[in-house]
Amino acid sequence: MRLPVIRWPAKDQTRRIGSLFVNPGGPGGSGVAFLRGAPPGALDAFARFDVVSWDPRGIGGSVPAVDCTTPEEDDAAVSTTFTPLVEADVPAAVRDARRAVRACAERNPGVLPYLATANTARDLDLLRRAVGDERLTYLGMSYGAHIGATYASLFPGRARAMMLDFPVDPDAWANRPFEFRREQNASFEDSLDRFFAAGGFTEDGFDDLVAAMNRAPLPAPGATHPDPVRGDDALRVATLAMCSRADWTGLVYATCPRRGRRGRHGAVGGATGALNGPRGRTGRRSPVRPRGAAVIRCAGRWRCGCGPPSPPAAARRSRL
Repeated sequence: MRLPVIRWPAKDQTRRIGSLFVNPGGPGGSGVAFLRGAPPGALDAFARFDVVSWDPRGIGGSVPAVDCTTPEEDDAAVSTTFTPLVEADVPAAVRDARRAVRACAERNPGVLPYLATANTARDLDLLRRAVGDERLTYLGMSYGAHIGATYASLFPGRARAMMLDFPVDPDAWANRPFEFRREQNASFEDSLDRFFAAGGFTEDGFDDLVAAMNRAPLPAPGATHPDPVRGDDALRVATLAMCSRADWTGLVYATCPRRGRRGRHGAVGGATGALNGPRGRTGRRSPVRPRGAAVIRCAGRWRCGCGPPSPPAAARRSRL
């Protein structure tokens, strides 16, 4: 396997400490794209380090990269539907999940068993050696924190310093995904309540917006994907925005006609911008693949009996 690596040289070369490895999470996040997209000054706090990141196995510019879907399947799956559990056709969902797993394995022969988090941690140690650092300095966010914890377990004493930002419970993430999702849903709910309180919104108003858009989807002229934006699409965007307070401003523009610079159609721009991200030169949405999280989670387990995971915001949708 070949993994692309990116490095920003330390600004303070006279007091340089070494390299700081960064992983933005996911699974499915491209470290190369993450550093390339960093705004000016974002890395000034790490001026004494070369900041290094990479595309993990199967992701972004890695070779071979895992791609579980065709362009047509990507386009067909852009819109989101959150079905309350009491209304879900569970046998059909299980059949769809098994069909997706078979298709992914057939399209990526000989690759999937090697995508486990432990192998990514081993790659990280090889990168540490390649830059000449005696011990690892690392910043991992979300799933990237899981990579860091795995590294510390595999290579005790080999880390100089680690910052594991919003870490996950590795055992729950890998072996009890529904429990993990329930805890994550509760966290998203708490964050959404804080968003409402900070912005002067009401929960009922937000639920009314979602319900109204499901009844009458809003047109999305100029979007990468031409389909109208439904309420469940807006709900998905709101869920993604709960991962970071930095994204709250965009959610305000998308949901509040008086505050949003684009008026009522800010909901369209906000939702389609998150759902239909920029396409790469191949025409595919890049670099994150739709089923990256499921593939990497399953690769790290001795037996993959994964059913369809609950959508992160399904708990909200079930109350409508």
